[in-house]
Amino acid sequence: MRKALALIVALWASPSVAQQPAPPGLYPIEVPFQLFCADSLEFMIDLLAKDWKEAPVMLSHQTDNSTIIFFTNLERTTSTLVMSRMDKVEGETACIVFTGQSGEGFSFSINPSPDFPEGNKL
Repeated sequence: MRKALALIVALWASPSVAQQPAPPGLYPIEVPFQLFCADSLEFMIDLLAKDWKEAPVMLSHQTDNSTIIFFTNLERTTSTLVMSRMDKVEGETACIVFTGQSGEGFSFSINPSPDFPEGNKL
């Protein structure tokens, strides 16, 4: 449990998320929820492939030691969001943050031409 809490705190405390003060219109909400975690991302990938027939389709490397991974099945009817973090002391932790079902083909889609705003960079 300590590893899971450390993972969430570390990922959410990154500079891109933990802006001080919060931008106008955003406010904090405390949400108690349970995470399902494994001691390796490899184990998590194997589990999602075996049990839910899901594969990783998108990665977002947040830092040298933390990654957000999005999984979906071939039909794109299920999806799972996993956060993974490598700690020098605690080792690796990979946690399911969200999982769900949707209509066929709707669990994962890519915007073919995103309209990125101009101006300030992170």
